[in-house]
Amino acid sequence: MSAFDPQMQLSSAELGALLGITERRVQQLETESVFANVGKGRSKRFVLCEAVRAWKEKSETDAGLAIAGASTSREMFEAERARKLKLANDQQEAMLVETPDAIAAIDFIFGETRTALAGIATRFTEDLAERRRLEDVIDQALTDLTARVAKAGSDLEEGRDPLATDASHHA
Repeated sequence: MSAFDPQMQLSSAELGALLGITERRVQQLETESVFANVGKGRSKRFVLCEAVRAWKEKSETDAGLAIAGASTSREMFEAERARKLKLANDQQEAMLVETPDAIAAIDFIFGETRTALAGIATRFTEDLAERRRLEDVIDQALTDLTARVAKAGSDLEEGRDPLATDASHHA
């Protein structure tokens, strides 16, 4: 029985057969600097112990990356699932409203407000000049509000925060 030589050298084909991979894969791993070629000239030779150690390290690293990737993928899947469940729950509990429904509600409330304000001048005074002046002030306020409501609706439809885009009326 011969003694084991830790410096034994194998060809690409021999190393591939020992590791259960193709000779082409051995050459790829050499190109990736996993295996070190110790052969002279065109002769590809690999030190058995070094190649086995490098193959083991690469396999462990690849397995760790695969597990991390699977874990990350699983975490991403679970996070997306939780997000969808939260949205469904928020909508079911009326904490979340679809954008068209929100815009319709704003339009309805604004229409009711406009109707309520339209009668103020008549109830406030019988003096036609004062009534016209008050109606003009109310109309101007409603015109400004109409523009702001339209802008808010547009922002909502485009997924923007309507409060973040117009700070001019918050002071």
